[in-house]
Amino acid sequence: MTATEDGGLVQRCMGTDAAVAWSRQSDAGVVSICLERRFTEGECVIGAAPQDGSLLDVTPLTDDAVFATTVGCADTVPEGRAVLRVLAQVQGEDRCPGTTQVRYLFTERGRTLCLTSA
Repeated sequence: MTATEDGGLVQRCMGTDAAVAWSRQSDAGVVSICLERRFTEGECVIGAAPQDGSLLDVTPLTDDAVFATTVGCADTVPEGRAVLRVLAQVQGEDRCPGTTQVRYLFTERGRTLCLTSA
C-alpha cells in the first residue's frame, strides 16, 4: 500500500498490527510507504520460539522480525527465536490446524497466522 499524508505517517501504519512503514520528507510533503507482509503456506519465517506442549499466542508489534523476510526452513536463528513454517492464515483465532504451535494474532485485521516448528 502506498499513500501520502500531509505532516505525518499513514494512519494504517501507526497501529501495532505488524505493518512496516518508511517515510521520507520531500518537496511534496511527507511520503509514507506502508507494507503488510503476505504469507504463503509452507514458507518459513523467523518468529517467537514455541513453548513445550502449549500453544503460544503472539500479538505482533510494528517491525517484528517475522515480517522482514522469508528464510530457509533449515536456517539457524538468534537465541530466543525459531524458524517457523507457515501452516495457514485464517479469519479469527480458533481456526488454526491442530499442529499449530505458535499463533500470531492480527487483531486489527481479524486474522491469525498459524505456525509450527520447521
